[in-house]
Amino acid sequence: MKRQNGFVLVATLWILATITIAAAYFAQRIANSIELAQQYDQHIKSRIACSDSKSEITYLMSTRNFSLFGLGDVNTHFSLDNRPYKMEGDCIARLQDTRGLYPINGISREALGILLTERKVPVAAYDQLYDTLMDYIAPNPQLHRLNGVTLQDYQNAGLPKPFGRPLITPDQLRNVYGWSAQKSLWEGDTPFTDSITTALNVGMNPNTAPISVLMTLPGITLPGAELIVKYRAIELIQGETQLAQLAGLDPQKLVLKILALPSDTTRVSLGTSSQATSIRYNIKLTPDASEAPWRIDYYYSISQRITQKNDDAIPSNPFELEKAPPPPAKAALNF
Repeated sequence: MKRQNGFVLVATLWILATITIAAAYFAQRIANSIELAQQYDQHIKSRIACSDSKSEITYLMSTRNFSLFGLGDVNTHFSLDNRPYKMEGDCIARLQDTRGLYPINGISREALGILLTERKVPVAAYDQLYDTLMDYIAPNPQLHRLNGVTLQDYQNAGLPKPFGRPLITPDQLRNVYGWSAQKSLWEGDTPFTDSITTALNVGMNPNTAPISVLMTLPGITLPGAELIVKYRAIELIQGETQLAQLAGLDPQKLVLKILALPSDTTRVSLGTSSQATSIRYNIKLTPDASEAPWRIDYYYSISQRITQKNDDAIPSNPFELEKAPPPPAKAALNF
């Protein structure tokens, strides 16, 4: 009888141990499921917040004027130099005036060399990168550029057939022969595509251009470009004469190269710290269009580089739509 009772006790302990292990297993599974559900819920909330922020930004672009200060006036405005702003929920936006970027479809060999130098691309690659880009966007059956390549070269590299017209998005550069192989163009927090645009603009806006783009100005030096960035944080630059005096440049060489007002096209980047990627839009104002006062030329995903280490330092949306009704819609300035 004692032996039977001992067996029952052991069996009971084994059953209890099995139940305990099973309970712990299912508890862990349930905890994981709850965590995944919470993450998905946060992901959906972030997507909704960025969608609401996109709608708010396009609304502001079509109802507020652009000025020397950016989107808005001296008192209330979004700066258009790619600085971050807290928007709806946990969404963060960066607005960049495309006049502060270099137009890649019309780039000169000299300007490309300057931009590639900043990205530490080997000098020996400059000519091929320029010629393959020109062959890609402006093919000429009567002309074979010295450093160009053939369709067979594209096929051998596993690249799609050349586009045959201007690039639509900066990221299309990856499809141009030789460009994707230059790793330094795509690495880091500010890849090469952050400095260029496919928008058609006249002149450069020195108030919104990053140092890499300012370096394409004729006669500019790195200290001069850095001085421009420091100066405009205190007082905005109004024209080529002021810019020339500030950076020690020849004002005659800046004629038709400088226009210190925002373009009618703005690059908008939206994302959150909880997402691995952000969405980038190119929004063009179309005040005379019958469909809408703006249009989105393109959008694509980029690696998440919206936030910065100290989120508390990020300013909030300067416009408070709920407290102050917007003024009547006006046609935005187009230059």
